Amino acid sequence: DVVREDRDGWMYFLYRKGSGIRRNGEFVDTAFIEKVIAEVPEVDDVYVYGIASANGVPGEKDVVAAVVPTNPDLDGFDVQGLFRLCRQKLEANAVPSRIQLLDQIPKTASEKPQDRFLVEALVIGLGVVAAVAVVAGALGLVQGTGGRQLVGHPRVVGVLHHEAQAFVAWLKAELGMKK
Repeated sequence: DVVREDRDGWMYFLYRKGSGIRRNGEFVDTAFIEKVIAEVPEVDDVYVYGIASANGVPGEKDVVAAVVPTNPDLDGFDVQGLFRLCRQKLEANAVPSRIQLLDQIPKTASEKPQDRFLVEALVIGLGVVAAVAVVAGALGLVQGTGGRQLVGHPRVVGVLHHEAQAFVAWLKAELGMKK
């Protein structure tokens, strides 16, 4: 437990340190989220983990579902459909904030998922997505949005699952550049 002490010596609970995911003051059952997502026929593997919450509250985490689709052509995976399913079958606090598509979930020799590699891939991917969206908006690929519409495009989502070369080829084609 992480606590703070006031001037009078009183201790106040702030949050519990560890791998548990607390969202909006409640602990989230990651195993149940994984079960719901794993039942989708297009999903081969899933692991749910938490990242620092966008709201900045100490100890709070946003829920991320790392998903390996059964079809290696990740363009055809219906991310929005998976979000809809999660909203139908899970409590509001348990619905993932992000779905991270991957070719495989990084694991140790004993098959334990490695959160640090997943977080690293997510942060790098989101940075690339944001940069590409801004560049595409500046180049007029998506007008009047600064590139925000591109963020949901399957090829941009592809950056998160290591399709960088295919993404670059797609972007060059969109820009009319030689391959």
